Amino acid sequence: MDENRSSRRSLQNSTPDAAALLDMVLPELARWEEGRLIFKYGQLDRRGSLERPAPLLKAFHLSYYTRIDDLSAQREPQVDLFQGHAPNLVELTIIRLPVRWNSAIFRNLLSIWIADISSNGPTVQEVLQFILSSPRLQSLSLGSVALSPGPFPQEILPIEIPHLKKLVCSNLSFSHTEFVLSRIRAPALRRLVVDPQIDGGCDPLVGFFNAALLHLKPVITSSISNAQELRILVNGRAGIISVTTDGSFDRHEGIRLLFHHQPAITGLQLCLEFMLRNVPVCPLVSLFLNELHAIPESNLFWILDSEINDKVTELSIAILEDDSLLVFLCKARYLGGVAKWVLPKLRRLVLRSLGGVSNDRIASLLRHRYAPDPRELSTSLMSDPRSTTILEAPDRLELLDLRP
Repeated sequence: MDENRSSRRSLQNSTPDAAALLDMVLPELARWEEGRLIFKYGQLDRRGSLERPAPLLKAFHLSYYTRIDDLSAQREPQVDLFQGHAPNLVELTIIRLPVRWNSAIFRNLLSIWIADISSNGPTVQEVLQFILSSPRLQSLSLGSVALSPGPFPQEILPIEIPHLKKLVCSNLSFSHTEFVLSRIRAPALRRLVVDPQIDGGCDPLVGFFNAALLHLKPVITSSISNAQELRILVNGRAGIISVTTDGSFDRHEGIRLLFHHQPAITGLQLCLEFMLRNVPVCPLVSLFLNELHAIPESNLFWILDSEINDKVTELSIAILEDDSLLVFLCKARYLGGVAKWVLPKLRRLVLRSLGGVSNDRIASLLRHRYAPDPRELSTSLMSDPRSTTILEAPDRLELLDLRP
C-alpha cells in the first residue's frame, strides 16, 4: 500500500505531459483490474500497448477523441485489443476506435457499449456473435455504429438473453436496427431505447413494429403502465415521432422510442395504436407538436377516440404557418348530444412562434374554447338550433404561455 501511495505521489508531483503519462502507465496494463483510457488527437501511435494481454482486467473503457476535420482518424485500422486475451473482462466500452470485432474479448461479458464507430465497424453477424458469446449479458448499447457490409444471417434464430436488462439501438441504419432487434428475446428487459436512422423516404412503421418490436411489447406495455408520465414529441417537418417514459425514471428503467414517418401526425397514430394496445392504464401525457402545417381536420379526428385524448395534461404547439391545428383544438364536436372538446383535461398550454397566425386570430380561437358563447356554439354544432345541446365544460388551465 505504501508503494502505491508513493507511485501516486510521484505522478502528481512530476505532472508529466499526456504522452509521458501514457508511456508510464500503458506497460502496466497486465496488472490492471479496471481501466479507463481516453486517447486524444495525435496519441494513437501508442495504441500498440493495447495489443498486449490483460489477464486481470475486469472493466475497460476506451475512447478516442479526434478533431472534427480529421478525416484520417475516421479510417483507423482495427486494434487487436489485448490480443483477445482478457479472460476476466465483464464490462467493455469502445468509443470512436474500431477494434477486432471477432476477438475473444467479446465473450462472457455482462456489459457491452459500442458508440461512434464511423468506419470498420462490426458486421451484423459479429454483433449477434457478441450476444451468443455472452449468455449472462445484462446491458447492450449500440450507438452511432456504422455496421460493416455483410449478409443478414437468416439462419441465426432468435437469441434468448435471460439476464438482459438494458438494450439500446440508437442511430443505426433502419434495416440493421430491425434485424438486430428481431433476433433478441429479453424477458427481463427494463430499459429499451430504439432510434433508427432514416434510410431515405418514409419508414414502413407497421412492418418495423411487427418485425422488431412485437416480441418486446411486454417491456413497452409495462413501462407505459408504470410510468408517471408519457412524453410525446412530434416534428412535422422532420417527420419525427418520439415517445419516452424516462422523464421521471432513472436511467435503468423505461423506454425511449423514436421513429420517422411522413406525414408525422399519421405516424403518431400508428405509434400509439401499437404502443398503447393492451396497456391497462395509460399515464398522463405531455404532448409537444412542432411544425405541423396545413393538416386536414380529417387527419386529426382519430385523436378524439384515442387513449391519450383524456390523458393529455400538457400541450405545447410551436412554429405554425396556419391555424389548422389551433382550429381543431378550439372547436367543440357534437357527439351524442354533447359538445365535446379535444384534449379535455389540459392543464398547461404553451403556444410559441406562431408566425403564421395573427394575435387576434389566436385570441379569438382561445376565447371560443375557454369562454364560449353557448348560443353560437349550439348554432354551429346543430342543424336544428331549437334542439338542446349539453356543453362539456372546458378544461381549467393552470398555465397559458403565449409567445406568438
